[in-house]
Amino acid sequence: MKRILVLVLIIVVLSGCHSKELMSNELHVDQIEERGKLDPAVQEFIQFNEDTNGTHLYFYNKEIIYIFLNEVNVLNGEKPYEITNFNVEGVKDILNIFVETKQSNKGYSESIPNSLIYEITLDHAYDSIDVVKNGKETSLTSVSGSGN
Repeated sequence: MKRILVLVLIIVVLSGCHSKELMSNELHVDQIEERGKLDPAVQEFIQFNEDTNGTHLYFYNKEIIYIFLNEVNVLNGEKPYEITNFNVEGVKDILNIFVETKQSNKGYSESIPNSLIYEITLDHAYDSIDVVKNGKETSLTSVSGSGN
């Protein structure tokens, strides 16, 4: 009788832990408005890549990554690009990052959304990360991390 009670207690505890994990297993994306509030290592990574257009990835820890989208640099005489859409989707063990950009009609202006930072809270560890920009698969421009 004692063994059955212990077994039931273990099952209840384990099923309770499992349901808590299911509630928190969701990708969460936040756009970062103020760079000054970021961890200094993340700020340094962004500053290092400010002169390079592309999709930059920073592994902060096992649960959080940062995506720095940069389209600031423009060749003389060309219109700047603006970032029009950003989305993240987890499919099995692949994290898909979707970025849409377009050439702006405004000309060069600081008000164009062409340098954005996103914090992504992962729902689990992914084996690979795929980037799709304007419907075409592309690679990450740079990858770094804190090693935590």
